[in-house]
Amino acid sequence: MSFYNRREWFELRYRVLRAHGYRCMACGISKDDGAVIQVDHILPVSIYPEKALDESNLQVLCKPCNFGKSNVFTDDLRIARPSWKSAADARARTSLSPGERKNRRRAYAMARFSNWIKKKLHAAEQRGLWEDQMRWTQAYLEISRKLSTRFAASDVEGA
Repeated sequence: MSFYNRREWFELRYRVLRAHGYRCMACGISKDDGAVIQVDHILPVSIYPEKALDESNLQVLCKPCNFGKSNVFTDDLRIARPSWKSAADARARTSLSPGERKNRRRAYAMARFSNWIKKKLHAAEQRGLWEDQMRWTQAYLEISRKLSTRFAASDVEGA
């Protein structure tokens, strides 16, 4: 049986979701906004299996933020935004439309993906792998082009 199909995981996941109000700890979107909310392992289970059922290793993310983080980063986003009440108040004042919120989530995920590509490019440069450098450079340029044409600069701030 897969880890994610075990009863212990379902119970722990539900506890974490209830404790944090079904709201992404990276971008602030909630399930009420129509987001798919997931529970993420800060330290990936694939590398740290002993932390799989440790509640202190879990955070709530929306699907795009969780996909952007993947198992490459070990960012603890619980600390980054201690109070969602103030973030929600600020969002209410600016009255973002659902489309604008979606674009901001996409911009954040793409910026994170861009940072991951930069790390891969740097590693390829360190190892002197010319073909990998070319592949990662092309990927980075493509993501940069998409970021600059699809999203306003304000959408990517802080990503």
